[in-house]
Amino acid sequence: MSAGGPRIAGAAGVGASGDARAPGSATSRGAGSAGAAAPGHAGESRAAEAPGAGASGAAPGRAQLELSAAQQQALAAQFPYALTRFPTSVGRALEFLAAEEAWRRGGRDAVSGAWHRLGLTQGTLLKEEFDVAMHSGDGGWRVGAVIVDLFRMTLFNAAHGFVEGDRALRACADALGRAFAGAKVVRIHGDAFAALLGPMADARLGPDSEQVARAALTAATLEWKPALGFTVALLDLTLVSPSHHEVIGPLVWAECERALMTRQRVATTDLQVRRVVLDALVPDPR
Repeated sequence: MSAGGPRIAGAAGVGASGDARAPGSATSRGAGSAGAAAPGHAGESRAAEAPGAGASGAAPGRAQLELSAAQQQALAAQFPYALTRFPTSVGRALEFLAAEEAWRRGGRDAVSGAWHRLGLTQGTLLKEEFDVAMHSGDGGWRVGAVIVDLFRMTLFNAAHGFVEGDRALRACADALGRAFAGAKVVRIHGDAFAALLGPMADARLGPDSEQVARAALTAATLEWKPALGFTVALLDLTLVSPSHHEVIGPLVWAECERALMTRQRVATTDLQVRRVVLDALVPDPR
């Protein structure tokens, strides 16, 4: 062991489609979380490197990253899943950490190509939309959402395999992006997406939005039999007097999940209209 701590060898794991994936990905599984491949995975063993280091070791003039025993234990505590599946690889935990930070900064889910939900719940995905709307001075922020859940994915994966399941997820995310111009398509959980139609989107919610979504999704998945099924929910959400963009992201995610569950339990295609009063503006002292 060197004085600065051991050098960490990261044996990257290989997912169902042959690439290394972070927790909850490689899955179009119904109950899985929306995960993605950590950036830079290639499936081979690597040392944990400083930025710019090559696969065979540190680049000239750059030292390899070294972690103390305490730092290794801290990583193990944060990512027990990674070290259970890949017990020799603390470097693997570093990859998970880097992937999560990339998602928070607006990275896309590598399986579906949609925005990762961490960019919505913990990041800045809606910051520009918030700034544009709030500068209008009406005190409210409004977003439409077309929320889609793919069902029968267990049967689909049993028939076609998880690699094809991942392809189907990407096809659906791409179809929603094409059908609703300017929407931010977010993978809100394993097999569900929300096309967010904020102030900067070209498309708007309309009476035919569900039919538009179903037609686009059906056309995008024609190659697979048995056919996928879709639950489609429509949400018109207004947040009154939100204080900051960091407030609206988690609320939008929660309201999308609520709207989807309501649609699954109630046999109606009605638009769900929600108005949430946050009352965060400071009153005029006059």
